[in-house]
Amino acid sequence: MSESSLKRWADKGYLQVTRTAGGHRRITVRDAIRFVRERGIRFLKPTAIGLPADDLTYQVDDDALDEVLLEHLKDGHSEAVWHLLMGRFLDGMSIAELGDGPIKASLRELGSENNHDANGIFIEHRATDICIQAIQQMRIVAAHKSPKFKATGGAVRSDPYILPSLLVASVVSEQGGVATNLGPNTPIDVFRIDSVNRPEGDRPDMVWISASVLDSPAEISREINIFAAECNAAGIKLIVGGRQASDLSLEHIPGLTVLGSLQGVAVESIQQALV
Repeated sequence: MSESSLKRWADKGYLQVTRTAGGHRRITVRDAIRFVRERGIRFLKPTAIGLPADDLTYQVDDDALDEVLLEHLKDGHSEAVWHLLMGRFLDGMSIAELGDGPIKASLRELGSENNHDANGIFIEHRATDICIQAIQQMRIVAAHKSPKFKATGGAVRSDPYILPSLLVASVVSEQGGVATNLGPNTPIDVFRIDSVNRPEGDRPDMVWISASVLDSPAEISREINIFAAECNAAGIKLIVGGRQASDLSLEHIPGLTVLGSLQGVAVESIQQALV
């Protein structure tokens, strides 16, 4: 873009800038990326703002996106995965859309029963690590300078999966929240410590619980129902999701929502940001 265009956008408030002591406009990398994504502008030289590669114009048709990502993950091509996911992110795809779409489809295929020999497990674990690295970078880039709400969450005890909670935390960050990811295998008492047990002014506005693996659906349902009632009394929104969330027997408690997608989390996060 021309210098005059940048100045005009900055002066009209479209592009956030600060002023140096000499009066020059300074644009943070985060604000530049947010502006580009919101406006649908394509990066020509990402290295100019500190991103590690200029080759982010890797063109893949939407219909082939899942298949191409799966093949890169199978082969362990971390750079190609990064280009593919970060390129789509910079082109305007949300973290929720990437998580619900190509990332979910690829990892579900890699984690299928047909791939559970030693080599299959190796490929799945390596692919998960590659995705985690890319999502962490997107989360940092997408985080807001002035978060509007607080959230905390993780996966239930017996659930070893790292990625689902990381994706939720990243979606929350992208939608204007500050998220504490407590990670996998988290007992309900740990959720309590970081939510209802905190002083009133220090509590999160929202708690999420991911349930991809359940060792005892009945017992975990009972624990979540008790915790949901406590969250409702404390004015905290509770979200439950994950692959096995439908196996839970949850009561109709105000403030408790069961979601089936990351895009549902994004909608809930937007509502929290507007409160």
